[in-house]
Formats: sequence, C-alpha cells, structure tokens
Amino acid sequence: MGSRVIPYSDTNIAAEFSKGKGNSPCMERTRCRQMRRNLDRFQLHRDQLKKMLCDIGLINDSFKIPPANPLEKWKTRADAAVSETKLSPDELAGVLFHINHRRGYKHAKSDLGDSKQTDYVEKINNRYSEILKSGKTVGQYFYEKLKESEVADANGKRHYTYRIKEQVCPRKAYEDEVDRILKTQSEHYPRILTEENRRAIKQVIFYQRPLKSCKNLVSFCRFERHEFLNKSGKKVESGPKVSPRTSPLAQVCRIYETINNIRLVNIDRRYQKSDPTPSLFDDIGLAPKDYRKLMPEYNFSEEERKRIFDFLNTHEKMSEKNLLEILGLTSDDGFKPDKTLGKGIQGNTTRCQIADALRDCPLKESLLKFDLTEEIPASESDVDTASEKLHPQVSATYIRQPLYQLWHTLYSIKDKEELFGVLSNKFGIVDQTTLNRLYAINFVKDGYANKSAKFMRKLIPLLRNGMEYSEACAALGKKHSNSLTKEENDNRPLQWHLRPIYKGELRQPVVEKILNQMINIVNAIKDEYGEIDEVLVVLAS
Repeated sequence: MGSRVIPYSDTNIAAEFSKGKGNSPCMERTRCRQMRRNLDRFQLHRDQLKKMLCDIGLINDSFKIPPANPLEKWKTRADAAVSETKLSPDELAGVLFHINHRRGYKHAKSDLGDSKQTDYVEKINNRYSEILKSGKTVGQYFYEKLKESEVADANGKRHYTYRIKEQVCPRKAYEDEVDRILKTQSEHYPRILTEENRRAIKQVIFYQRPLKSCKNLVSFCRFERHEFLNKSGKKVESGPKVSPRTSPLAQVCRIYETINNIRLVNIDRRYQKSDPTPSLFDDIGLAPKDYRKLMPEYNFSEEERKRIFDFLNTHEKMSEKNLLEILGLTSDDGFKPDKTLGKGIQGNTTRCQIADALRDCPLKESLLKFDLTEEIPASESDVDTASEKLHPQVSATYIRQPLYQLWHTLYSIKDKEELFGVLSNKFGIVDQTTLNRLYAINFVKDGYANKSAKFMRKLIPLLRNGMEYSEACAALGKKHSNSLTKEENDNRPLQWHLRPIYKGELRQPVVEKILNQMINIVNAIKDEYGEIDEVLVVLAS
C-alpha cells in the first residue's frame, strides 16, 4: 500500500549503520546549525564590544582591527599589562578584540575540587596553575611560548611550532588578564577607562547567557494531572510537575516505599502457617516478642520500621548485615532477605552528600534538620476525592525545613559567586572549603521522580503506617501502575484516525517526517478499506 525508504547517498554510512555505528541523518544538520549559532554569537559579542568602546570614546565607528602577524598581536597583548607601556587607542581596542575572540573555558560546575574531572579539565587547571606561579598574564605566557618556538624554513620564512589554539585556559585566567590590562592602561587614559567603564567592558567581553529553561519538558504527575480544552479547542494537560529525584521529600518517600517492600523469609520453614497462635509457643516457653522469629516471613513492627528508616536516612546504603543487626537477628535465626535487598538498599543520598560537605561546619546538625509533620486537609480544595479526607497528609511547611531550603538553594543556583553569597548570608556558611564542597555537588544529574510533591505529601503518611506502595495508592483512589490488563486493553476505545505528529513535538525532523508519512498511509488505508485486521512488522536482519 505504501513504503518509505531512507536513502543513503554514501555507501560508508550504510556500511557503518549495518554494524550498529550509524549516525542519525540529523547529526550533520545539528552540527552545521551549531556552527552557525556559534558564529552568530561571536559576531554579536564583537559588535557589542565595538559599540561599548565607541560610546566611551576610545575608538570611532570607522575603527578596523589592524592586520598583524601572530607574534606582533601577542606582543602587543603582553605589553598591555606592563604599566610602563602606553598603547594607542587602536592598539588597546585590538587587544580587547583579541581577548574577546577566545574567552576561555567555563564549566557549568566547579573546575577546582571536582572529583569527577575529566582529563581535559585537569589539563586546563594545571595550565592555569602554571600561569599563576609564573605571575604572568595569559598574553605574556603565550607570547613567550610563541617566541621560543619561532623557527625559519629553507626559504627563510619564519613560523611557529607552538599551537596556542590547543592550549585552553579557564575563563578566570582571561578575566584576570582583562582586569590587569584595563587597570594598567587606565593610568594613561584616566578619563576613558574609569572604574565604571572598566566594569562595563569586562561585562560585555565575558557575558554568557544562562541556559534556556527546560521546565516545559518536565512531565506532569500522572496521579495529579488533568486534561482540558484550551481556547483553540485543543486538548492539553495541566497539573503539578514531577519532583526532582534528589528532593529531600522524594528521598523520604522512596525510602519508605523500599522499607515496605523488604521481605525476610525464614529459610528453615519451621512453621508453614503465617499466623501461629500464642498458645502454640507457650508450650515451649517462647516469649511473645519472639513469636515472629518462628514465622515463615518476618513481620516488622512499627518501631523496627522506624529504626530501619533512621539508618537509611543517615547512610548512603544498607546491606543485609546492617538490616539483621538493626532487627537484632543473627544468621542462626534462619532469616534471609529476598531480591529486594540485592546488593544493598540505597539510602538518603541527598542528605548524605550535604552532610559530607558540611563535615566541619558547626551548623551541620541544624542545617540537616528535616521534620515532616502531618495534618488533615482543611478544605475541599485540598483533596480530590471524598476518600482522601480520611487520610492525613504531610504539612506544606516542609519547604521551610533547613535541609529542604539548603537543597533547593544548591539545586537552583548555578552561578558560583551568587551561590556563595546566598550560603553565607542565609545559612551562615562562610568557610571557603565547605562552600567549594557544596558547590561541587550536582543535584540535577539524577533527573526527576515519577510523582509530584503534592502526591508524595498524601502518600508518605500511609507508607509510614506500613502500607505497600500499591495499597497506599489504592487507598487514595489512584492506580499505582500505568499497565493495562488484557481486559482493559481489549475494551479501550480506539480512534479511527491516527493523530499526526505536531511540528517540533519529537525535536527530530527526519523522524517526524517518516512517522507522519506512516500515519497518512494508515489513515488512507482505513478510509479506503475499513478497519485493519492485522499488522505485520518486518525488521531487517
């Protein structure tokens, strides 16, 4: 009825694709688009710098960067940081444009003290340390390297074997150089290079726009979302978004879910009944508190669940040995955990990372406080169904707890200087080593949980009482799984036509084009021949 063939003009692409190494047809398009973006942003930076220098009167609109060989450019740049050397306005502007061309490497997180540094970042930091020890600017350092590598070929033409382009330095090194050059040259141009103008020039050279927000890509909580028709008649979703996985509330919820899934089986199987009567053990003189030790499956008491939670909340991992010690059991008692425990149960990683960073801080214990109080919903708007009125929920005041406030600060603020200011002023953390350790924590990389904070507030009190996750969801009138039963799948209503994919919905134009062609074929077949009885999917071997 119809087909779509993806053509490969290059035989190498087809060969690589057959080996599982093929690249998406979009990759080349993406690469070219990124090159255009980088060029556009560089030109924008250059135009803004020229406008700034014209506004303060250093150059005029007719200024053009004078041509020069690499050694001359770097010599002028090196001399600009020497107080005895006065550059002409055009030479000084040329130096600033030269720095603007390459502004150094800036990492999204701390370049120093990050245990997960790549070799690339490590080399950059080592090069920066070498420059700092020499007491030179980046320009002076590279000028000397170039001069040392100057050689002449057979025709007497001089060239340089040292490749500056491959010697990347951090952004901080270039910022220090600009500060030093502008301060030095301000002695010769006091009216033009005022403190305010120097600050403005530096801002223009090193301005870097923040990353675009991707909050629109975060999923709605499937337990709390709802659909409605917008003004154009299109069905859209709304509701609370899912919570970050590293949120202290999400960590607590996950720990309670895990605790209620732990199963300890008595491998001796002394008794097959799960509810032996006390009189059965009275005959052998067994104390009532030890009844559970002879059951096929160990039943956790409320106090034992609390001890397990306290351990997981303060440790990154709990092993089988840790669990048995918490319960006061030994290997002789015959209990063995099921696969839930596996190689260990993950604890509260958020709290542990912050606690490790605050190891020497006198405010450590107060900043790690995260007490959850429960309350009954006060109004109809706080519950979705009448059954939820019977269940308490975590109070919304959890967001004012110190641990949550500190986590949210580390999660949301990316700029190092801004983060240090907030940690000092709001939390009283002033030790530089502690600040660097906190900055190095990355709470974003773990992504998002599958529930919103709103639903977790309702779920946690039920999990605290020992309910399993599925039981707690059922008590709240929700279905814990998206999976359909066979009966539900057979009875669900199907649309006659497949909905076309909107432009940009998948962010892959080639894939969108192919899928829309398939959708058009399927819809045309149904219009012409009626319902499709069978679909045969053929995969290339």
